[in-house]
Amino acid sequence: MIERRKGVFVSYVILSTRAIIRAGHLEIVSKVRNDRGERLDAVMFQREVAALIPRFVLIGSNRKANRALLETIQSIASRMTEGRRVTIYERGDTCYYSFMSWEEVFFSSI
Repeated sequence: MIERRKGVFVSYVILSTRAIIRAGHLEIVSKVRNDRGERLDAVMFQREVAALIPRFVLIGSNRKANRALLETIQSIASRMTEGRRVTIYERGDTCYYSFMSWEEVFFSSI
């Protein structure tokens, strides 16, 4: 069960990310942690994968995820996700994540 505060999902931070191919489709699975230290595995929504990784890297000349490029995809996914805050959603037995909207992101001056 995912913790909620007043109807709003608690944000989580991505600790680590791995790329896997399941049934011919690429999935990005991440270990995430909330501010209380609770951890869980969550899958990146496919729309987020599509925005993060260029299509030609994902499928190459086939219509299925290319296992030969899995290491490259893993590297890209790790660099682009680890340390970022995400929102977690439950769908059945699986937790999914989406990056926070830009309205919720604050930048600080150095």
